Amino acid sequence: MKLSLKSLLQVIKIPLLINSLFFTILPFVVYSQKYQGDISWDSPRISSYQEKGSFPEELLLIYRGKEGDYVIFYDLDGKEALFQFRRNRFDLEAEKKLTGLFEGQVYRVKGIFKGMLVYYNPLSKKNYFPPEFVQQKEVEPELIKEKNNKPVFWLKAFESTALDQVIH
Repeated sequence: MKLSLKSLLQVIKIPLLINSLFFTILPFVVYSQKYQGDISWDSPRISSYQEKGSFPEELLLIYRGKEGDYVIFYDLDGKEALFQFRRNRFDLEAEKKLTGLFEGQVYRVKGIFKGMLVYYNPLSKKNYFPPEFVQQKEVEPELIKEKNNKPVFWLKAFESTALDQVIH
């Protein structure tokens, strides 16, 4: 049986058409499934806790980096929270706790609320630069609700939310 070029192309067209439709539709099906990343868009943010006036013991945040005695995490809005991980710069044992932290990765962070870094005090209508640290027992609800101020926690633990498996 001798196949001409024209009949050969017609035979090949059908599998190519099916293949192209499959790879055109597949990304939309995969994208529309439930997995939206490590943090969902409707998860609570630091600013929503500030409006309430209290913070939970566990937050789902993204790691930014380390500055001095603090590690800095942020939420999807870019609002930062500081977690103190060591007592002072000579506490080298606490430095070992931070192995495994990667910038941009999402972590479930546990900490105890310690106070606020105050950049603006709405009670006295005063700006602070550098910011002033106010202990938890001296923090007024207005200081927590001020959007420019940052919460400070004592770091208890962190856990990566990244999957150890390959999704296929």
